[in-house]
Amino acid sequence: MSFGRHLEQFLGHLAGGGSMTLVRYGDGERCIMQGAEISTMGTNRHWCWRPSLGISSPRITEDLAATLAVDRPGYYVGISCPCCNEPDHRFYMDRLPAARRRSRVTYANLFSNGNYPALAEGFVPALRAAGRPVVLVSNWDRDYDRARQVLAGLEVFAVPLSAREFDEPIPNPVGEGFYRGGAVLWYSQHRDEVRARARAVAREHAGAIVLVQLGPVANIIVAEMFDERPEGTYLDMGHALDLLLYGETSRTYMVGAAAMCRDMDVDWVF
Repeated sequence: MSFGRHLEQFLGHLAGGGSMTLVRYGDGERCIMQGAEISTMGTNRHWCWRPSLGISSPRITEDLAATLAVDRPGYYVGISCPCCNEPDHRFYMDRLPAARRRSRVTYANLFSNGNYPALAEGFVPALRAAGRPVVLVSNWDRDYDRARQVLAGLEVFAVPLSAREFDEPIPNPVGEGFYRGGAVLWYSQHRDEVRARARAVAREHAGAIVLVQLGPVANIIVAEMFDERPEGTYLDMGHALDLLLYGETSRTYMVGAAAMCRDMDVDWVF
């Protein structure tokens, strides 16, 4: 099914009040699952996974891999497309059984690239049509007041996570400048607390649409919520919400034309 058609189905399902859980995987998630190193230097939310510097935890590797392995009704995964990242695409396809690819799999960049204009036009109207409370699970410094204004008329709850100190520069002893551990380092140090908080949010906001942004940690949070209350709606939205809700232009596709991603041999059925 086509890239654009997947987004149309998503928005229609959301507007109609349907429940679903969506986790999405790209290069950062792959590096963590493989024990490789990555730094997102130059992005608006710099984080890194650097085992050589102690910015890592084997528990995150295990926890993230477990989220990809979930195969239950209502639980959807987005994976890298072959046109944007063939090695990542193959990595994820190799880990999904053929039958799984035919039911609850979509594009990791479902909300970005050439799909972003349609998302920008249709996402907030879909939330309004659904008429359900919205829970915003994101970083500690987000402009939640602005998001509430954008979503005026809906009941909105904010759940700020991570903390300022995890976004502070970490000196690199091998002379490559500095790194920021971000939410990945925060999760490494507060794993049990984070998982318990995710489950509490799922219990306390049953019936809400939960929109999560927290890098690779978002998938773990979403999976914990799903395990606690599988009938809910928990969506890993990533950077797609930056401009829509928080007024931050974080990707070039938000302000200029971008190509549509190539069709993949995956499908999702609601």
